[in-house]
Amino acid sequence: MIAGGQLSLELIGVEMTDLWPQDFGVITKNSPLAILKEQASLLGGKTSNIVKATVKKESEELAGLLRRAKNDAMGVRSDAFGSRSFSYAFFLQAPALDNYTYRLFRIIFDVDIYPVRFFVDDAIAEELSINSKDGVPAADEEEFKQMLSRILGSQKTRKVINAILSQTDVALGNGSRSE
Repeated sequence: MIAGGQLSLELIGVEMTDLWPQDFGVITKNSPLAILKEQASLLGGKTSNIVKATVKKESEELAGLLRRAKNDAMGVRSDAFGSRSFSYAFFLQAPALDNYTYRLFRIIFDVDIYPVRFFVDDAIAEELSINSKDGVPAADEEEFKQMLSRILGSQKTRKVINAILSQTDVALGNGSRSE
């Protein structure tokens, strides 16, 4: 029978059986997003909040393009069910410079979380001797953290942060920054 536009199973005497498992296990992996947000939250403290880091979700259209590039690079045919990927970008941001932002890299991953693919700034890719055009894979959380550490510690990242700090000093009328 139909009650309020929906089929009411109780009215026709059918009992619903719960086929779901009792639990879904223990979460054993940190998501790449959680790791990025954690690292982003630490930068402000190192720069007196002159330079901050933010993580932003990329558009579904861009995620689709990156997923196709990843699949092409890996020789994988696109999923017939249209599975979606998660895509995030990691930015450096300078609030005192009209919220100037600089994208260091982006990541893309599927619902299984790992592997994650990094797409990095060209200068960072060159410095780290990696080919970022097809994305640099990180097979698990350990590899993800290793690659993230290399990117965050790169000379290019340091140069961008230093340039933002210097420009902020001048913009705020503090003259040149000395170390």
